[in-house]
Amino acid sequence: MKQMSPKYLMLLALNLILVCFVNAASPKLDPIKFTLSTNATHISLNEEFEIKITAEYLNVSSSVAYVLKDANFFRIKLVMPDGFVKTGGDYYDYTGTELTRSKPKVTYTVKGKFVAKAGSAVFELLRSHRSADNQSTFVAVGRLAFDPETAMVIADKSNEQRIATDTVGLVPYMTMSQLKSEYVGTAQSVSITDPLRSGIFIYDPNDSASPNDDAMVIVTNSGRRYKRSVSGGLDVRWFGAIADFNTDSSAGTDNTSAFEKATDFAIANKIEKLLVMPGHYGLQKYIIRNVSIEGVGKVYFHALASSEASFFKLQSGVVSGIHLTNFQLLGTNINSNQIGFDITASYTATDNSGGWWYSEMDDVVIKGFNGGAMKFDCNDPTISGSLKDIANQFLTFNNVRAFRMNATTRALSVNGQFGQVIFNNCQFDGAAENDKVNSINVELASGTAGSPTDEVYSIDFNTCTFQNGDKGIRARYARLVNFNGCHWENMARPLYLETNSVVNVDGGYFAASGNGSRITNATIDGCLVYVSASELSMDRCFKVGTVNYTIIGSSPTGIHYGDNNKFPANFLNLGIQTSIAADGSISVLGNSDRILINPTVLALKTINSNKGVNNEIILDPLGEITLDETGNIVIPGELTSLVFRASQLIKLVLRNNKWYVLNYNDSFLAFGTNSPEGNIAAKKGTIYIRNDGSDTTGWVFIKSREASPADRVGWIPLATRVSSVDFEVTDPEKGYILRSLNGKRYRIMVEGSGILTTEEVE
Repeated sequence: MKQMSPKYLMLLALNLILVCFVNAASPKLDPIKFTLSTNATHISLNEEFEIKITAEYLNVSSSVAYVLKDANFFRIKLVMPDGFVKTGGDYYDYTGTELTRSKPKVTYTVKGKFVAKAGSAVFELLRSHRSADNQSTFVAVGRLAFDPETAMVIADKSNEQRIATDTVGLVPYMTMSQLKSEYVGTAQSVSITDPLRSGIFIYDPNDSASPNDDAMVIVTNSGRRYKRSVSGGLDVRWFGAIADFNTDSSAGTDNTSAFEKATDFAIANKIEKLLVMPGHYGLQKYIIRNVSIEGVGKVYFHALASSEASFFKLQSGVVSGIHLTNFQLLGTNINSNQIGFDITASYTATDNSGGWWYSEMDDVVIKGFNGGAMKFDCNDPTISGSLKDIANQFLTFNNVRAFRMNATTRALSVNGQFGQVIFNNCQFDGAAENDKVNSINVELASGTAGSPTDEVYSIDFNTCTFQNGDKGIRARYARLVNFNGCHWENMARPLYLETNSVVNVDGGYFAASGNGSRITNATIDGCLVYVSASELSMDRCFKVGTVNYTIIGSSPTGIHYGDNNKFPANFLNLGIQTSIAADGSISVLGNSDRILINPTVLALKTINSNKGVNNEIILDPLGEITLDETGNIVIPGELTSLVFRASQLIKLVLRNNKWYVLNYNDSFLAFGTNSPEGNIAAKKGTIYIRNDGSDTTGWVFIKSREASPADRVGWIPLATRVSSVDFEVTDPEKGYILRSLNGKRYRIMVEGSGILTTEEVE
C-alpha cells in the first residue's frame, strides 16, 4: 500500500473534523488549533513542572471552508487552578501573535508548582481576537486536567499516568446574518463577529420557541436557537445602543428603546446589571428598575429634546438592591424644568410598595438640569382613610457630584420619608459662584411638620462639600442630621435649621462663608448658622479665611438664634466670637471652650457661663484686652487688672463662682502703642522693649503691679534707653530679677569682667 504523506494525513483529519460544514453556505472557521500539554506524570506539592501551550496554524483550503479575515491573529488567557503558583516561563495573559504559512506554529511555556491541594486542578486556555483585553469575550480552546486526588502526591507506581488532557473542537466565526440565513451546520457554539454585538452563542437543544431578537437569541433557517453566553452583565450595545451623541450639535441616536430592551431582558432572565461601554449616549429618559447600571470607563448620558419631566426616574413600585455607578447625567438646556435624577416614589397596592431601598450610587455626576439635579419625593398617600407606607430608605451615595443650575432648583431636594441615608465625599454645588440670592443647594423636609410617618431622619453627610449659594443646606422637620468633616464654601448661610431639626456638626469648615452682604435680606440671616427651635451640637468647627477655630458670633458673621435665643445647644472645642457689653460682661453659650473677644476699649469684668466647677475656658483677644477684677474674674498677685495683647490666650478656671486666671506668669505681656517717656521707675516694675524701628509703635511692656503712682515713691530707676535699640541697667547693684519655671526668683548681675552671676532671692 502506498504510504500517505503527513500533509495528506493532516488534510484528511481536517476534513473529518469539518465534515458537517461541507457544502454549507460559506461557514467561517477558526484556523488555529490550540493544545495544552506537559511531560510531568507525577506531581507533588512544591514540585516545579512545566506546561506547554501550542498554537498551530491549519492551512484550510478555500474549497473546504472559508476562514474569516484576521482569524489567524489571536490572544490567549490561561485560567489557572487554586493552589497553583507560577514561577517562570514566557507566557503572560493576553499574549498572542499572527500565524501564517511561513510561521505556522508558536509555543509558550508556563513553569510553576502546586503549593496547596486544589479541589479542581484544571488549567483552561481561552482565545480571543488580535486586540482583546480584559473586557473582551474569550472562547475556551484547550484544557489540561490533573487528578485532584493523586496529582499532588508522589505515586507508588512511577509509570502510572496522572494527567488527562482534552482539546476543545474548532468554533465557527460568522456574522449574525450568516448564522440566521446561511449556516446549516451543527456546531454547539459559534462566535459572532458583528461590530458592537460580537460574542459567543451556544446552541440550546431544549428551546424551540424563543423568537429571534438579534441581541440575545439567534434562530437559524433550520430552527436551531443559539443564545448568547453572558458573564458579568448585559452590554447595552447588544440591544442597539450607539454612543454617537455629538456634544457640539447636541444630537445623536435616541437610545431610549435600546436601554429599555436591555432592562426588560435583564429582569426577565434575572441578570443583575447593564454594562455601558465608554462614550456619549443620547436618551429621552430611562426608567430605574431593579437592574444595576455600571459604566465601564468614561460614560456620559445626554438628555435629548423631549417632553419628559425627568431624565432618570423611578418606576412605579419598589426598587431595591441596585448599584448605579460610574457615569454622568448631563442636561442640555433643551428641556425646561427637567429633573436629572428623580426618585419620586408612588404607591401601588400595599404598604412598603414604593420607593428606593437598600441601594448605592457611586461616582456619578448630575449637571445641567434646570429642574434640579436630584429629587427624592416620598409622601404617604391616604387610601380608604388611612396612610399607606412608602419610603426611600437605606441608601448610600459615594463620590456623587450634583449641581443646581439656578436659584429656584436644588442640587438635592428631599420631601417626605427619607431615612438611614449616608452621603460620603459628595459635592452639592451651585453652577454659578455669584448665584446666592435665596438659593438652596440641599433641602431636607418632611411632608408636614411633626408628621409621624413622613420623616427625614438619620442622615449622615461625611466629608461632603456645599459650595456656591445662599443656603448650603436647609433642614425642616428633620431629625438627626449629622455633618462629619464637611466643608462649606462661598455660601451666605451655610446651615439653615428650622423647626424640629436635630443637627450635629463635627469638624466643620466654613470658608468665605457668612457674609451677609451677599444677600438682599442680610441683617438677620447673613450668618454661618441660622437656628430656630432646633437642637444643635457643634464640635471642632473652624471658620476659614477670617478667624480660625470659630464659627459662632454676632449676626451676621456667626450664629443667629431664633425664638428668643432659647434652644438646646452644645458647643465643644470651638470658639464663640463675641463683644464685651457696656457693663463689662460676655456670655458663653453652650459648652464652648474658647471665646474670641472682638476689639474694644472696654475692660472685661464678668463672664456669664453655664459651665460647671473646675471647667476651663480660653479667652482669645482679637485686639488688646484688659481684665478687671471688679467682677467675677480673679487676678493673681497684687493687681486689680491685667492687659493682654492680641491673640494671646488667657486661660481661666471656674471655682466658687469666680473665674481664676491660670497663666498669669506666662501671659503677663502686652503690645503697647506708645513709647515710654524718660527713665522708667521700677519695683517689680515696668520694662519697655521696642521691637521695631519706630519710637511710637511696637513696644512690649510688663505693667506695674502697683495700684497708683503714689506707691512708687523711692523707687530706684532700673533701666534707661540709651539708643534707638538698646537699654542698660542704671543701678548695677540691683541687677535684673527673673523668675524661673519652678517659681524661684534669681538676681542676675554683671561683673566688671562681663561674667554673669546669679543669686536666689526671696
